[in-house]
Amino acid sequence: MSMIDVKSLQKGQSIEGIFAVRSKDGKDEGLRDYSNKQGRFFVITVGNRTGDITLKYWGGSDPEGPSRLFASLDVGDIIHVKGQCTYDSYTKGLVISVNEETRYGSPEEFIKKADAGEYDLKDFLPALPEERIKALAAELKGLVKSVEEPHLKGLLEGFFEDPRFMAVFERAPGAKRRHHNYVGGLLEHTVNVARLCDTLSRFYPLDRDLLLTGALLHDLGKTQEYSLKASIDVTDEGRFIGHLPLTAAMVGRKIDEEAPGFPERLKLKVLHMILSHHGELEYGSPKEPAFPEAVALFHADYMDSQVKNAFQEADEAPPDEDWHYSRTMSRFLYTG
Repeated sequence: MSMIDVKSLQKGQSIEGIFAVRSKDGKDEGLRDYSNKQGRFFVITVGNRTGDITLKYWGGSDPEGPSRLFASLDVGDIIHVKGQCTYDSYTKGLVISVNEETRYGSPEEFIKKADAGEYDLKDFLPALPEERIKALAAELKGLVKSVEEPHLKGLLEGFFEDPRFMAVFERAPGAKRRHHNYVGGLLEHTVNVARLCDTLSRFYPLDRDLLLTGALLHDLGKTQEYSLKASIDVTDEGRFIGHLPLTAAMVGRKIDEEAPGFPERLKLKVLHMILSHHGELEYGSPKEPAFPEAVALFHADYMDSQVKNAFQEADEAPPDEDWHYSRTMSRFLYTG
């Protein structure tokens, strides 16, 4: 079965294809009762390497069919889908609608799990081209070499000269949704943030070595926060702890176990930059930036994530829309 190009879907188009389950809210959020009649519906996100889209399953009068089907689906499952592309007033965008009341048969005939031999996992994970990943990895190692302070340089080399770590880091995503959510996304984001920090160090009297170290290390914990199967999912470590504390733990352990003589004040500054790089307590930072390099890192990280989000929103907007509502950014974005 040929792959459906999610970005080219149009209102009214019939859908019959294979998708990966990208996300599924908990029972109370994803599976819902109708407000004005008997029955239930559920909402999941599905996709392939061309993009993701919301799927809404509209059950009939018997609530048990949708309930059983919803319970049977897990993030990363590959499923056959039969439905129609419609405009959804709630999400203000296109969705795949699967409606029991307009079809005959059981729910399993509209959505069913695919057999292993029916698909290739590479078709469901968006990824940077291999040449791009290699070029970014080379640029990252060049940035590491440019750091002169010996303790910081040794710390960076402890991670980025380790082939086993790099094999994971180069393929890790930057997020589950938006913000570099693809294979190689974390590497691309890290290099982008380091570039921005390098540029800032030319305009302000910042400690370039410290700033670059923070930029290159700030998201290492995402290698533990996300898992890659047929979809990007959050690990138990990611849900319980999150990538800021995970990164701080990784870096602190590396210093304690492999960097004898590392200055204590320098260690504290590196860990502070990691823990404060989301900038605000409400954005998940346990600390707010407390010195210029930490402030610079926060703004570089925020800039790269938000500009990338805007590009991805525009890329995924229906081609006939000049203005697209972004639920991620809570506003309309011009995409014409």
